[in-house]
Amino acid sequence: MSFIATAIGGSVVSGVLGYEGAKNAADTQAQSAANALAFQKQVYADNQPRFATANTAFNNAQGVATNAYNTSAAAFQPWITSGQNANYTLSQLLGGGSSNSQPDYSSFFNSPDYQFAQSQGQRGVINAANAQGIGLSGGTLKDLATFNSGLASQQYGNYFNRLMSLSQMGQNAATGLAGAGSNYANTSSNIAGGIGNLATGAANSNNAAGTAIGNTTQAIGQAQASGIVGGTNAITGGINSGISNSLLANYLGNNGSAYGTGNVTGNSSAVGAGTDAQYNNWALQNGLTKADI
Repeated sequence: MSFIATAIGGSVVSGVLGYEGAKNAADTQAQSAANALAFQKQVYADNQPRFATANTAFNNAQGVATNAYNTSAAAFQPWITSGQNANYTLSQLLGGGSSNSQPDYSSFFNSPDYQFAQSQGQRGVINAANAQGIGLSGGTLKDLATFNSGLASQQYGNYFNRLMSLSQMGQNAATGLAGAGSNYANTSSNIAGGIGNLATGAANSNNAAGTAIGNTTQAIGQAQASGIVGGTNAITGGINSGISNSLLANYLGNNGSAYGTGNVTGNSSAVGAGTDAQYNNWALQNGLTKADI
């Protein structure tokens, strides 16, 4: 094979091999990036139902906490109401409401326990009078008045103490309900904080996934572009090298007086006749050495 054909052909082959190498390397890099992109998308997709499940769990917990508070409130409310009523009655007995208010004992005298005790006691006084044959005499009426007075004094203390007990139970119930409310508020706050943290975590995860997907997509594009540029450079380099070799051959052919014959075949008789100064001058201009020919 002649020197010209060998030089030009070798340069072109080298360029083609360089192109294929650059293309294969870029394809491998792009495929790796594509695999990473698919994995990142899958992780993002897998995280969405997890976030949704956690959010549902938080909402369910909020519902449980609300139901627990409502149940407690329903249980405490009757005692709270009884305590409130007892407080109102005590206020009436003590003449509460304003500075001019007078004690109101009507609730005491109309209470069932007092009415029963009074009825039974008066019946006993009257029966005793009838047994003595004096009926409703002045003495009997006096005995009835004495009985009623003593009964009022005795029963009033009992009635007052019962009201105080109801008032205390109402206060305890209110305290219990306040505690339930506080627990409910704390639980709701924790749940709200959990939902907030979940939302923040989901946002951060989505942002990270979006950034990773964007970077990977960009890497795929860069790998593909790098392969195109690398392949183009390889082909261009091969062509340029072939042109340089062709120019060299043409130069040597046109300067036979310096290098011997006008046809360069690559043997020592053809190339060895010229001067080193002429060859080195051309080689330096074209980036070649004597080994290249």
